[in-house]
Amino acid sequence: MELEQALRSAIAHHALTVHYQPILDARTGEVISFEALARWPDPYHGYIAPDVFIPLAEESSLILDLGRAVLNQACLQAKTWRAS
Repeated sequence: MELEQALRSAIAHHALTVHYQPILDARTGEVISFEALARWPDPYHGYIAPDVFIPLAEESSLILDLGRAVLNQACLQAKTWRAS
């Protein structure tokens, strides 16, 4: 229950981070896309692995909120990359 509340708070306060894994064209080596990977560095519990917090989000009906938060961050980052 404590971890669920911490996840709820992390989502609400934008405390999750997103790491990006580039997807390359095998022929050219050009970056053609990226995968957005959610990470949760919690100040009290330390780094919480995705294999812990993703099932927790699914079980507690937070998965849609988590997905929206990650998608929002990824879109903002893509906009920044595109502008540069």
